[in-house]
Amino acid sequence: MAKPLANGYPIGAVLLRDSIAPTMTTAPRRRKDHVNGISGYLDGRLERLAQWFPDLIQGKVRGRGLLRGVGFKNEAHPGQVVQLARERGVLMLTAGKDAVRLVPSLNVQKDEVEMAVDVLEGCFTVLRG
Repeated sequence: MAKPLANGYPIGAVLLRDSIAPTMTTAPRRRKDHVNGISGYLDGRLERLAQWFPDLIQGKVRGRGLLRGVGFKNEAHPGQVVQLARERGVLMLTAGKDAVRLVPSLNVQKDEVEMAVDVLEGCFTVLRG
C-alpha cells in the first residue's frame, strides 16, 4: 500500500499485521550514537578534501550530521562530479548550481563512507586534470 503523507515533508508510515508488530523495534539511542560517530568521520574526511583541493572547493563543507554539501568554485563541476561518481558506483546529487549533496542512509557503515569519499577524491583529481 502506498499513500503520500505530510504534503511533501519527509515522513513515513508502516502498516503491519498485529502478529508482526511486536517484532518491530527501534533503537534510537544506538542509532544516534552510530550517526554521530559516522558523521564525525565523514566531516573529517570532507574537510581534508577541502584542504587538498582548495582550487576546486569553496572554503568549508556545508551541512551537519550525515547531510553534507560540497560547494565548488566552478558551477560546471557539480554535474561532472555526479557523473564521474556514478560511473564509479557512487550516487550523489547536485544541490543548486554550485554544490554536490551527500545524503547517506542512517545505517551507512564506515567502510561505505571511506569508499564514497575515496571516489569523490578521485573525481576531484580528474577535474583538476
